[in-house]
Amino acid sequence: MRILVTGASGFVAEHLLPELEGHHVTGVDRNDEASGPCDEFISFDLVADDFAKLPSDFDLVIHMAAARADWGVDDEEFMRDNFVATQNLLNYILHSECRKLVFVSTVAVYEKDKSRFKPVTEQAEEAPYNAYGKSKHLAEQFIIQKCRENPTLCVNIIRPVVIYGPSNPSNTGIYRAVDNNIFRLIDGIYNDRFAIIGTGTSRKSIAYVKNFADAVIFLSDPVEGYEITHYSDDPTYDMHTLCSKVNSLLGKPKRLRRLNKSLILPIVYILDLISSVTKINFPISRSRIETFMSNTDFDAQKIRKGGYTQRYSNDTALSDTVAWYLDLRMTEKQNFFFFKKSKR
Repeated sequence: MRILVTGASGFVAEHLLPELEGHHVTGVDRNDEASGPCDEFISFDLVADDFAKLPSDFDLVIHMAAARADWGVDDEEFMRDNFVATQNLLNYILHSECRKLVFVSTVAVYEKDKSRFKPVTEQAEEAPYNAYGKSKHLAEQFIIQKCRENPTLCVNIIRPVVIYGPSNPSNTGIYRAVDNNIFRLIDGIYNDRFAIIGTGTSRKSIAYVKNFADAVIFLSDPVEGYEITHYSDDPTYDMHTLCSKVNSLLGKPKRLRRLNKSLILPIVYILDLISSVTKINFPISRSRIETFMSNTDFDAQKIRKGGYTQRYSNDTALSDTVAWYLDLRMTEKQNFFFFKKSKR
């Protein structure tokens, strides 16, 4: 099968591309090289470049290119890279021989703390609460509209929760390797500067990057029309359990501290102000505090009922990620607390 993969220089691509061996894979990204093996790589901007530069004989497109961050990306960039780029790509697909698309979206299309009463299913009402979620939601709506107008179009929209796991900085760049809330959690616990805010009972769905790559492949043969599918690993932990597991894997003897939200917020506001001036991505921010305190519990039984099997357990995934983190500290020899965004 001939497969076009956008976002081929990214974090997920680093783990997905090796799993596509046996297919003819063309990687596309604004960067100069792919983060994993592919048969052909094209440096290409989905917003600015001429699609005549791309071949048109693909059997499948896996669309992962996106702006994704909770810091350092403005609303205009989210709209350009997530919505406009998807519009352009889908119009290209509709004028090509390809009719199959896997679109990597996000659970940020739902309102914040939607899962405070029960896990969110694919049938939940969409109400994105930030620019990232809004841009992805608009992209989804555009895809769905085109599916209704073109009955032969076959699309799987996959909405993952927070994706984490090892990454080789020489592939993705050091900033992308560490720009992740789970990485920040591990780093904070290791350096004894982490505390559970509130009760620690908020539930957190997480997704190991290798499991997510498997899920993308599992969904890579969509049928006519469109399907929306969540992805998260099983089981979902509460915040206290997740932090305790990381604490144990790091060999920390002390119990985790707890703080009241009202005590930490004044510090967070000051750090956010400093961050806006210095462009330093501090691990503590209002956005991250709110994320850790919110329920992010998403039902991913649909993909499992369809036959998907999770290859790596949460314990294995967290253990591998902590081991990678410890190795990264030795090789990079830098402070991840004061960390400036940089290009790959």
